Amino acid sequence: MSQINVDTIATAAGVEQARLVQVVSTTTGVYTSGTTVIVTDDTIPTSSEGNAFSNLDTAITPTNASNTLLIEASIFCGTNASTHTAQMSVFQDSGSAALATTSEFQTQSNGMSNMTLMFSMAAGTTSATTFKLRAGSDSGTFGLNGTTGRMFGGKGVSTLRVMEIRA
Repeated sequence: MSQINVDTIATAAGVEQARLVQVVSTTTGVYTSGTTVIVTDDTIPTSSEGNAFSNLDTAITPTNASNTLLIEASIFCGTNASTHTAQMSVFQDSGSAALATTSEFQTQSNGMSNMTLMFSMAAGTTSATTFKLRAGSDSGTFGLNGTTGRMFGGKGVSTLRVMEIRA
């Protein structure tokens, strides 16, 4: 196994470019499902759309409000509906509007896929903050880590990761 340890990324002149301060993540292989729809339209998804997957809630306490948070959501999912659009959104704390969203069109009933979403934002606080994931489709039952049940013995996993990068 190879390992690279880096504290700082700098130019040849020694000017620091970035420093990873901390990484927190939550990973689960537990199958969870729901039928709450996320509408496929030109509106920002809200915290009442899709299914809440609280087993992926990830809390971080930024060390500096000026730092950048890099948020990565990666889910293994499926649905029992044919021809549907699956969607995933990330929310912060009790906010009702999604911070970021992605979607995927599927044409197969009981099809499985991986959806990934990555975005960055200013930390804006040094208080604990929690990122939450909601996902679903525009029809049928949406499954996290499977379609109509767990797949691959719980090794098909989903992750929500937050990385703090020094400003």
